[in-house]
Parts: sequence; structure tokens; C-alpha cells
Amino acid sequence: MIEIAHEDEWVVVRLKGDIDLATAPNLRGRLDDLLSLGPENLRIDLAEVAFMDSSGLNVLASAHKHAHEIGGQMVLVNVPGQIRRVLSMTGLDLLLTILPSTQPAGNQRGGDDLTGGDGPTGGAGTRLGGVATG
Repeated sequence: MIEIAHEDEWVVVRLKGDIDLATAPNLRGRLDDLLSLGPENLRIDLAEVAFMDSSGLNVLASAHKHAHEIGGQMVLVNVPGQIRRVLSMTGLDLLLTILPSTQPAGNQRGGDDLTGGDGPTGGAGTRLGGVATG
């Protein structure tokens, strides 16, 4: 599931379920659609994501690059431990901005079904206590 809401200057994208080879193309399309509207600040909430494979990681990296290229930002919040470990093993935690919770994203840099229902390369950050900063 993909839920999209607007909070202040941020577009909040709440994801649920698995992000894998079957669901990643729909997520990529939705994020591309949001970013095609112009500079957007995306807050991707992963609290309810149970599993993410390399397809999902690729979508996040591509969205981050796209957002950066158009002058926007993308941050990840509420990243489950198992997904945080995968981000760390792949080095994506150094590229993506990961906030520890749904705290306001500030100036950090860095409900449709994923299966097709109706329903943003930046610079590397530094690691600070397991959280990548931009």
C-alpha cells in the first residue's frame, strides 16, 4: 500500500507490506509522478514495510537522486531494523538521509496498492550514531 499526504512543505509517502520485484515498479512510478510536479520534499515512512529487496533499494536510491537533481529532498523515517541493516550493508545509509522517527525533517538533505491499484545521485552523508546525515 502507498498512502500519500501533504504535511507543511513535505509530501509524506507511507508504505506498507513488501517492496520487492513485484511491487517496486508501481512505487517507482508513484514517486516519479510526485517528483515530476517539480521540486518536492519527500518523507518516506517505512514503519510498516516488512521486507525490501534490491528492487526496493534501487527505487529509493533513484528517487533520492531525482529529488536532488530537481532541488528537492528525500528522507527516510521509521526504518525497521532489518531494512536499516540492509541499507547499511549496501552503503545506502551513507547516501540516503535516515531520520530516527517521524520527527520534523527540517532542512535535512539527503492509499494505493503497490501491485497496481488506483490509488525523488546526491552527495554522500556522514554517519552519526547509525543515522546518515547530509
